[in-house]
Amino acid sequence: MPDDEQDQAASLRAFVVSSDGIIAKTALQYVDFVRCHRRVVDARKWLKLKSERGIDLYTERVELREAPCNMRRSLPDDCSTGSSDSFGVLRTTMVSAFGGGTLPGTLDEVMEGLYADSTEQMQLNAPIQYGSVLDCGVVRTFRTRSDVKPHEFFGVKFVEKFSHIPGLIDELCWVERMDTMVTAGRRFGFHLMKSVETEDRTSDQSKHRVNMSVCYLYCQAAPDAVDVFIRGIVELPGSTKPRRRQETIDAAGDYILATIHGRECRRMKTIATLIGKSKTERESLMCVDYCSVIFSSESLRGAKLMSRYGSTRDDGDLPDTVTSYRESESFRMMLPIRDPRPSSNYRTNRKKRENVLITMLRKHERERERRSSTTTSTSSLNLGS
Repeated sequence: MPDDEQDQAASLRAFVVSSDGIIAKTALQYVDFVRCHRRVVDARKWLKLKSERGIDLYTERVELREAPCNMRRSLPDDCSTGSSDSFGVLRTTMVSAFGGGTLPGTLDEVMEGLYADSTEQMQLNAPIQYGSVLDCGVVRTFRTRSDVKPHEFFGVKFVEKFSHIPGLIDELCWVERMDTMVTAGRRFGFHLMKSVETEDRTSDQSKHRVNMSVCYLYCQAAPDAVDVFIRGIVELPGSTKPRRRQETIDAAGDYILATIHGRECRRMKTIATLIGKSKTERESLMCVDYCSVIFSSESLRGAKLMSRYGSTRDDGDLPDTVTSYRESESFRMMLPIRDPRPSSNYRTNRKKRENVLITMLRKHERERERRSSTTTSTSSLNLGS
């Protein structure tokens, strides 16, 4: 094995060990928060930052510090030993936060929505999570899903979006690990995002890095409810002015809460799949109709048509008698065009109709529930017999 591959494998193993420690510590904090503190937040230590979709986020402290504006950036194979070269200083704000709450749905639905191992899937998720995104993608993948681990992902992703500071662009590049695990007899889903330095050194002063290290835990609390626990730190460009600093803190909260939209991402993927399937079916149907029309016209070619006046002619031939010409004047196509919906409530009723995408999604959910109930009843019959 070449030296570069050996170094990369060693760095990846070191990152896995480090991230396993972060995930285990977050799990202990979750257990302590639920069992010891009874989900009660210490108001003396934590200040509520914001709430979104049933998730409350609290900030611990905000501190200003000097950080290198441009640093040497390396991919995961160098992240454990990479050094940084300062090319200037930029004042940044660091936000340490934790949060928790409950999301509707199941653990598998949330994890399936968060899963994205390609740029195409990332482009579906990122606008829902981060809003107006300039660019996003999957830089590199080390592990992806399998039959044994359907939610496993280990790779590098990036997102570029407009900053909360006018004229700036936030760059996020992180190593991501996600999977499910069983701890203390309970099944958890974990999602770890940790910023990584990249090798490129940008000269664009309008772009600034956002560093983050955030761990998310998901646990099935009820048949249709998922517990969420968040712990992490975000560092991004800020200002010493109170109003600007608060905007920076709010932006950090938005980044932390960006990935709780797993269920919405899953719905978007389902809609995209249904649209693609519907498009394929429409194209196939149009092809079949076109072929049937051609076949019908060929089979009827030369057939004799008899008018009510007793004249006959071949289909497709022009009328050659006055009688047949007078007959053609009675066709509806010669009548003046009239509004087929005079003084009707067509537009009003049209607005009341459900969106076609929502209709497709509801139909898909009903079919999925029907298949699930059929499978359950079959299993029950097998057990009974």
